[in-house]
This record gives sequence, C-alpha cells and structure tokens, in this order.
Amino acid sequence: MTAADVSSDAAAGDGGIVIRPLRAADIPAATDLWQRCGLPYSPAGRDTPAALAAQIETADGLFLAAFAGERLIGTALGTIDGRQKGWINRVSVDPDYQRQGLAIALIRHTEAMFAERGCLISSALIEAHNAPSLALFQKLGFDRTDVVYLRKPTRPGA
Repeated sequence: MTAADVSSDAAAGDGGIVIRPLRAADIPAATDLWQRCGLPYSPAGRDTPAALAAQIETADGLFLAAFAGERLIGTALGTIDGRQKGWINRVSVDPDYQRQGLAIALIRHTEAMFAERGCLISSALIEAHNAPSLALFQKLGFDRTDVVYLRKPTRPGA
C-alpha cells in the first residue's frame, strides 16, 4: 500500500476528510490544535512560526495535516533519522473528530510514506502518562520498550 492509497482511503471513508502535507499557511491552525489537544508546545523555541515553517520546508512532505473542508482537524509529523528509522510526532485529532479512526489513518499514512523512503522501523515517543496514545500505537503493532528519553535544550523554551 502506498501513501497515496492511504490518503485516498482516508478521504473516501471519512466523510470528505483529506490528508495532505502540512503547509506554512496551516501553522496557526496546527498550533491551535496542539494546544487544544494538550500536546507539549514551545512557542518560544522550536515551535515558533518561523521554526515550524523551516521544518516544513525540509520535511519532504512528511508533516501531515487532515482537513474536513477548510478546517484542520488532525496532524502527524513524520521525520526520518537517517538510519532507516522514521519517527511519528504530534499526532493530534480535533476533539470533535476523535474516535473516528483519523489518528489511525494519519499514523498509517505516515508509515506508508516511511516505507516508500526505505525506512525499516517506524517509531514514536509517547509520554508514559499518555495512556490513550500508548494504547493506540500498541493496537497498531508498535512494541513498547523501556527507553529513557533525556533532553538538553540549548536555550530556555526550546
């Protein structure tokens, strides 16, 4: 299955929902969605509009947005680490559209794009307290490991 197949399935099976690459013009709607969904957000760091626009330019179409008409209702940000491993970040679905399969469609679409680019592993980092996301990824075949994530920002708010 190709990414195009997944996109077509999402558009046809979800009442006109379309998944396409995130664009710079979508940034305000995306950051609003992340905040409403309670996702970590660094507006003074790597989530400034300029930083996000630069990330979109280098994302090779892997930053995805789901739309119902003109309304942005979901995101999944894919990145590839250079070692045939894809990372899925910022999976978010508007509360009005949750539990309708959109997160699954976004994740599967991202995985298909990773496969097209030669990735052998799809990965996600999920905070331990986020039981719904953990359950969703495990339902989709992701194995839980006991990796401890450490971070060291180069400046406050990054």
